[in-house]
Amino acid sequence: MIDPDSDNFRQSPLGYIYWCLRTEKHRHEVALWAAWCAHKADKAWLAALGLPEHQYELAQLLGVSDRTIRNYHQKHGRLLETARAMMVEHVLADYVPSALRAMGEVAGKATNEGTADRRLLFEVAGVYTPKQKAVNLDVDVTGLSDKELDDLLKRLG
Repeated sequence: MIDPDSDNFRQSPLGYIYWCLRTEKHRHEVALWAAWCAHKADKAWLAALGLPEHQYELAQLLGVSDRTIRNYHQKHGRLLETARAMMVEHVLADYVPSALRAMGEVAGKATNEGTADRRLLFEVAGVYTPKQKAVNLDVDVTGLSDKELDDLLKRLG
């Protein structure tokens, strides 16, 4: 059986998701299923944690039927989306500081090559907001059909 309290499990991306879901009061089986689903493509992590590759094996490990696992998909679909988003967030979190630092270094160069990076850096920092192209129609569209509205939008292009 998996030991969610082990350091190896807690420090893994899968463990991160599991414990976040447990903190939100999800049952052990559901939290482990969602974390497993978010990471099932990463065979190395599954193997390192002693988790199976296949759903029916996960069902056996959790002491539930394969049908119960299939029902989790229907009943907890949103939870699965959350777990996948958490996985991406957790993995990318390691790269964001160094990517921002690299962007800042390029943006800090007084050359043309840093122009796009400067603009993006200022946007991220909230110092600069790009201007949006404003369109003033001065047209009353209240009586137009859907086709007429589509035609007008195409002309404004």
